[in-house]
Amino acid sequence: MKRTLKTGALALALTLTLAGCGNKAEQAANNAQAAANKAEQAANEAINQAEDTAKNAADGAEDAVNAFRAKVDTTSGTFDLAKYKEGMEEVKKLDDNDAKGTIYKMTDENGDYYLYEGEENAEGYKTVAYLSTKDGKVMDTFYNFIDKDNQLRTNDEEYIKNTLDQTGNDMAKTVAYFEEMLAKPEVDDLDDTKVKGVEQIKEEFEEIADELFDVAGLDN
Repeated sequence: MKRTLKTGALALALTLTLAGCGNKAEQAANNAQAAANKAEQAANEAINQAEDTAKNAADGAEDAVNAFRAKVDTTSGTFDLAKYKEGMEEVKKLDDNDAKGTIYKMTDENGDYYLYEGEENAEGYKTVAYLSTKDGKVMDTFYNFIDKDNQLRTNDEEYIKNTLDQTGNDMAKTVAYFEEMLAKPEVDDLDDTKVKGVEQIKEEFEEIADELFDVAGLDN
């Protein structure tokens, strides 16, 4: 009887010991799995971050090019000059020309892009113009005046009102007309009824347009 009890006690102790070992082994396995999961998550996050970094770099390069294939953001009324100049090369200084400023050029599979950046005037604005060409034809144009914050002058309601009161000229419409005429290098003369009262601005446009057409190899 005593042997039976002793044997039973040993069996119970062994069972408990084995159960304890099993629990520890299971816990160790769980811990190992958790560590593996954590390592996998960290690896995936590192991969995703690397992919995001590469994508952002690619997107940035693409944005710099796409800027030339889209009109200015008229909703916000801005023109990011630095973005437009990214990747461009200076092709002609205009120091000896009435159109004071610099012309830049960029080429990709969609054509050639020419950007004129004027000098800042006393009011803090500079004239900016660009046109894109393909196979000798103008594909897209832009013309306006911007300040250091990339704001368009034609979105300045006070300026538009004052100019209209003083000259009878709606500068928003005049600037839109200039942009339209950049697409027509074969047209020699502007419609005076659309540029009345702003002779100096008209002359500046003509000088800039001539320079852009010349650098782009377009007839004028």
